[in-house]
Amino acid sequence: MKKLLFILPLLAMAISFCSMSPDKKSETTAAVAQEAEISGVGRKITWVDFNTGYAKAKSENKIALIDCYTDWCYWCKRLDKDTYTDSAIIETVNKYFVAIKFNPEKTDMKYVIDGKTYNGMELLSILSNGQSSGYPTTFFIKTKGNQMLTPFEGYAAPAEFIKTLQEKVAKN
Repeated sequence: MKKLLFILPLLAMAISFCSMSPDKKSETTAAVAQEAEISGVGRKITWVDFNTGYAKAKSENKIALIDCYTDWCYWCKRLDKDTYTDSAIIETVNKYFVAIKFNPEKTDMKYVIDGKTYNGMELLSILSNGQSSGYPTTFFIKTKGNQMLTPFEGYAAPAEFIKTLQEKVAKN
């Protein structure tokens, strides 16, 4: 009986929404999205590609946070699922960093730094200073002066990763 009392109002709301005009649906959907953004529900990190993000970080004088991943990497997916969905991580990254997703294995991509063009593996070599690094690795570039900050290699739970972010912000 309790289930029925819960389901009936939901069913009524769904029928009401479906019968709305397309314009009214857009207004309703936008209002719900805006309220979710204000309350923090559904917020996420604003990721951009390398070329867009590097230029944006330079123009805004922010640190470029570069999430170096591959499509096949289990720990990369766990980092996305566990760490980059944490509310403290989301707030810190969106406020102090420009978040960049970078997959060095994408062969159709070209990356530009200060007028020079690189492929994915060349950019990875630059970011890692020619050193071997596994996946995931999070690189940080202080774009004023192109200063590389110490990368974070591997997976990190939110409690560990927030400390790394706070250290990077303190050095900016």
